[in-house]
Amino acid sequence: MEKPDGYLRISRRSGVILQNPYPMYFYPDNLLESILIFQKGKFNYASIPREIKEASKIDTKEFLDNKWYSTLWDMVNVLPNSVLEKNIAAFPEELPYRIIKLFFIQRRDSA
Repeated sequence: MEKPDGYLRISRRSGVILQNPYPMYFYPDNLLESILIFQKGKFNYASIPREIKEASKIDTKEFLDNKWYSTLWDMVNVLPNSVLEKNIAAFPEELPYRIIKLFFIQRRDSA
């Protein structure tokens, strides 16, 4: 996920070169965030009942329209100093939505 333009600012890290404009003083800000997915062992798709597979089906139109296949997702981030980011590391609601849709089996309540 790429941090939006509103997030970009001269930070202590990248601002060092403004005080010391010499080679070896440049420390770039990390403007991308990575998502790592780990899996223990091999997933057995055959063990999932058909009705759960159907409930977990990904909407291919949403997948294509929103470019979920890309390694760089474009989504509106929570801007620094917003009410949502006070005292927490806020992230856009779209992020967990996509992760849940793409990597979790949708189990139905047995109640």
